[in-house]
Amino acid sequence: MLKIYVLALKLISPFILILLTFSHANSRELVIFSSNAPPHMIAANGTGIDIDIVKTILTDMGHNITVEFSPLKRAMEQVKKKEADAFLPTFFQKDSDNIFISNAFIQYRPMIFSLKKSRLAINSFTDLQGLRIVSFQGATGYFGEAFHQATKQANYTELHDMSKFPEMLLMARYDAVVLDYYIFYYFLKMYQEQSELAGNGLFPLIDNYSSMIKRHDLIPEVNAYVGFNDEILRNEFNIQLKKFIGNNRQNRIIEKYIGTISTRIFALSTRYKSSS
Repeated sequence: MLKIYVLALKLISPFILILLTFSHANSRELVIFSSNAPPHMIAANGTGIDIDIVKTILTDMGHNITVEFSPLKRAMEQVKKKEADAFLPTFFQKDSDNIFISNAFIQYRPMIFSLKKSRLAINSFTDLQGLRIVSFQGATGYFGEAFHQATKQANYTELHDMSKFPEMLLMARYDAVVLDYYIFYYFLKMYQEQSELAGNGLFPLIDNYSSMIKRHDLIPEVNAYVGFNDEILRNEFNIQLKKFIGNNRQNRIIEKYIGTISTRIFALSTRYKSSS
């Protein structure tokens, strides 16, 4: 029996060596660039929803990943010059001679948020008339002319520090907040955790501040992509991305940043699968 085992080991060893060599030959040291926009990309620790999704997929493919940060326009130029392998996110872009765009790996979800107790019926942008609204700087340039015109009939403000938006809404300083779904819930979760640690929770009897929030889904989602300088790598990434999304692995990553989202993320999973 021992001789048979040794013989079998000798026979399969070359095949194991070939597999290991093939795997090593196809693994690469990849540099990906991104910018700083929590929770999608967090330069302070090299993480974030977008980065974790893309890095996990590339790591599963056998690559070693280094993440660097710079403005996205500069990052794209570095990828074009092959000084980096990929950059993210990119929007509304198609393949060119030296940039190859992946399938969508996440969808940004700009929304209007209000307090449930306010009982606001916001079914179109015209319903914003007369409301106190806050959004990020430059928002009127992103959401179309109808939104831009609606803000002229509202008490509309744009601020740089988005981290305060959930608190401002909870404190009823504004009637509505216009912000990306992930960004809003990330800062809402952070605010609740900080309040609890300080022992001065704004609503100490509320287990989850998100239960006080109503979402008005009027603004189209925006697909986010990865830009690669290698078409083959892009194609391989797309194959793994489809499997990744099919197994709902993005949900676990997202929940690290914005909390338990089982009831909210179901629709997201459906959209991911239908678009991939």
